[in-house]
Amino acid sequence: MPLRIRRIIFFAFILLFLIVAPLLALYSMGYRYHWAKRRLELTGLMTITGRPSDAVVSIDAAPRAEGLPARIGGLGANEHSVRIARPGYHPWEQRLTVRSGRTATLDAIALFPDTSPEFLTMETVRAFAVSADGRWAAFTSHTT
Repeated sequence: MPLRIRRIIFFAFILLFLIVAPLLALYSMGYRYHWAKRRLELTGLMTITGRPSDAVVSIDAAPRAEGLPARIGGLGANEHSVRIARPGYHPWEQRLTVRSGRTATLDAIALFPDTSPEFLTMETVRAFAVSADGRWAAFTSHTT
């Protein structure tokens, strides 16, 4: 291979390194290019823990993680709608503000099953009543 072609390849690799290395460093530090604003922005991170462990985490109506705990990066500094759902459970939703260069944390999120609770007692129930809206129940029993 002629010396001239080797020099061209050598300088092309150096130029490529000088362009790619800073971009990779900025990306690893959490910077992303915001195409609408046409500028580089520092992004935020969201960590979520809870149960059940196979719940799906959606941010702004887009699925972002399957399973808890979840660590979701690359979020722009803004208020985001977070939804955690699993079939057979009541979904959990909340709006959360993510700041540039910061971590927003959601700890101990618990989804509750859709099934109605069961009432178990070893005592004899003498009277039982449920409120009109079905949210409250009361009973009387007798123990010796």
